[in-house]
Amino acid sequence: MSGVNKIILIGNLEADPEVRYTPSGTAVANFSMATVENWTDREGQKQSRKGWHRIVAWRRLGEICGEYLRKGSQCYIEGRLQTRSWEDQDGNKRWTTEVIAQNMQMLGSAGGGQSDQFSDGPASGQDATPQDGVNKVILLGRLGNDPEVKQIPSGSTVANFSIATSEEWKDKNSGEKQERTEWHRIVAWDKLGQMCGNSLHKGSQVYVEGRLQTRSWEGQDGNKRWTTEIVAQMVRILGAGGKGGRAESTEERFPTEEPINIPEDEIPF
Repeated sequence: MSGVNKIILIGNLEADPEVRYTPSGTAVANFSMATVENWTDREGQKQSRKGWHRIVAWRRLGEICGEYLRKGSQCYIEGRLQTRSWEDQDGNKRWTTEVIAQNMQMLGSAGGGQSDQFSDGPASGQDATPQDGVNKVILLGRLGNDPEVKQIPSGSTVANFSIATSEEWKDKNSGEKQERTEWHRIVAWDKLGQMCGNSLHKGSQVYVEGRLQTRSWEGQDGNKRWTTEIVAQMVRILGAGGKGGRAESTEERFPTEEPINIPEDEIPF
């Protein structure tokens, strides 16, 4: 069974897209967009959270983004998460996590009053009419290690683990089978974190729903670093890799605290 690596975002552009062409003549557009989520906490107080996401659109979809999207444009993005490595000026290895857009739909007046849908492949047929922003990640994969469970000073439980998603397809030119594997860092809080620590193990197959979060922290050298992770809101155990082979699910939405542990890996935004 192939894995699933899908993200859905509805938000507004921070700046105009930057479009360039590779030496082979392929167009690629880069832009960032903000998603805003609003909710009422356990004390009945209204809360708001903003997240920033880096988007990459290729080929004709990239050209369309460059032609039609502007700073402030509201749009719907459907794509997959990709983490790639690069080397900084000091020769240190760094990582960046970005959303590879597969479908884009313009929404609202900032997009010229239109609601046009464009795709890097077959259209999904999914429509979106948001009131607030949307930040949703859907993953189906296997754990690369046992969850690491910690309890912070306030008493909340947090579980950290990584899962791999694999996608298979046929190359259009050669017809040969291709495979791509991506690793994703997962954070689960409170009861959901406890369940993950008790029931998940290296190799477990899981379905995860959550939101994409990028947070900053200060390294030992005093420089600012960024970490991108998926804050789990629902985890379902699948297959024999789960405890007893049974499927279980639970949810923890809108945690009141963020992780205080700082991972060794540095993933710049």
